[in-house]
Amino acid sequence: MRGRGALGVAIMGLAACAEPADLVLEDGRIWTGAGVEASAIAVRDGRVVAVGGAEDMEPLVGPRTERIALGGRFVAPGFLDSHTHFLDGGFELAGVQLRDAAAPAEASEDELEALATAADAMRAEGIEPVVLSGGSTPTSSRSARAPLTELRPGEYVYNDLGKLRVGACRPADLAFFVAATVVSDAVPGQVIVDVGTKALGREGSEARGYGTAPTVPGAVLTKLNEYHGYLAVPDGVARPHVGEVLAIAPNHVCPVVNLFDDMLVHEAGRPVGRWPVDARGHLS
Repeated sequence: MRGRGALGVAIMGLAACAEPADLVLEDGRIWTGAGVEASAIAVRDGRVVAVGGAEDMEPLVGPRTERIALGGRFVAPGFLDSHTHFLDGGFELAGVQLRDAAAPAEASEDELEALATAADAMRAEGIEPVVLSGGSTPTSSRSARAPLTELRPGEYVYNDLGKLRVGACRPADLAFFVAATVVSDAVPGQVIVDVGTKALGREGSEARGYGTAPTVPGAVLTKLNEYHGYLAVPDGVARPHVGEVLAIAPNHVCPVVNLFDDMLVHEAGRPVGRWPVDARGHLS
């Protein structure tokens, strides 16, 4: 439903609801939160104003009221979690999102402007911000100025495809890969590898992919399930064979690192040690 919604719904008398509703849903199964299931609900200005039967809604129907016949479908008014964790989601919405910035310079200006606005809002409430933290890997060299008091880039240690796309690193600077074994080549133009969302996370889309295999020119992971990835191989490019191990570059290195207990470190093509991921399982 539109607007703010309601955390709970109670059956209301219609005496206080003389104004027409914006929306009436009828012929449904309405959950009220009180163990009562009604068949119709009326909403005005984003708030539930009445719950009951179809006959109860008639006094609330005006010339501009939108009426929707639900055909027996279920309605649960309220804040519905479609697997968005509200605390984490709220922090993300409150933060500065630079994913759609055209270039690091633009992203840096957006970042500084947003932090300055936030600082001014805090001061208006009598709170003096002590630390203004920003400066991601793509913007750190441009954001080392007021109002920031702290820079906190992190991805520069390994880099990833996200940094490559915005020009914050070169292909040779990619230093983190997930080992994936080809397990099927049954479908022309693709191979299946044994890494999915459990190893690469979910950041990506069909348009930009979920990772690449640098040793297979132009190959992109176009789809992931939990344990497998679909690597599309362009026409004219030799497909890797079943059993071949590929190095997969992820879109975003941070969540991928946290999916593993340790990392195998290579130098000049030779394994030279293992690095434990000390923060693994300790982020909450």
